[in-house]
Amino acid sequence: MARGAIPKELREMLSYSRALGFRAKRTGDVRLRVESTRIRNIVRSELKQFRQSQLVKQLAERHKPRGGSMMFWNRTKKHFRNCSSSLRGFLLPSGETVKEPSTMADLAADYYEKLFEEPVVYRPHPTYDVYEDSQRQIPLVTYPEIPEIKIEEEKTFVRYTWSLAIHSG
Repeated sequence: MARGAIPKELREMLSYSRALGFRAKRTGDVRLRVESTRIRNIVRSELKQFRQSQLVKQLAERHKPRGGSMMFWNRTKKHFRNCSSSLRGFLLPSGETVKEPSTMADLAADYYEKLFEEPVVYRPHPTYDVYEDSQRQIPLVTYPEIPEIKIEEEKTFVRYTWSLAIHSG
């Protein structure tokens, strides 16, 4: 039996259950519907047990040095490359190469800390809001203020749409 194949007995029982279900639907017979459901539930539980036993067998034989695993490795080895995935060094923007592991770890840590640091958000948006004093710097927004600003924008939008609905007639 091939992997994933359902035994013939279970397939026949499923087919019979399905035929009973169609006959029950066509004739309106409740007894046939109940019998169809009962058989289908029995087949489902047996199928579940069968699949569980197949999984146990496959897991037991996966790492044994026999034909099944040899066939797997013979087919997959052509996809492996003869190269190393380790880092041999970092190339800095200045053109210098760093090969010392501790320095490389520090450089990587600095890079990712900078990459994932909290974003800087400016308020108000320079292209949408005009500032009276162009020499004055736009103030920064703190992270807890962002949800409050979003809620205020939504309230303003709702007020505006209600105003349009009332005044448009």
